[in-house]
Amino acid sequence: MEYEDVDLDDSDFAALGADFERGASGGSVRTGRVGSAHSRLLGLVDAVDFAQGWLREHRTAQAVPE
Repeated sequence: MEYEDVDLDDSDFAALGADFERGASGGSVRTGRVGSAHSRLLGLVDAVDFAQGWLREHRTAQAVPE
């Protein structure tokens, strides 16, 4: 197969984000308004570290390279 763009499957990102927000320790997700938009402020390192573990647990080994 040939791709002109990234082969992206983000179908489980909402679940990943919800789990991160529920399980984030130390108040690393803060919510509030930016203008009229409901927004979240979070630590990028915390989010990436969480996502790596979450994806390994919730996706097949083929889909998440080590």
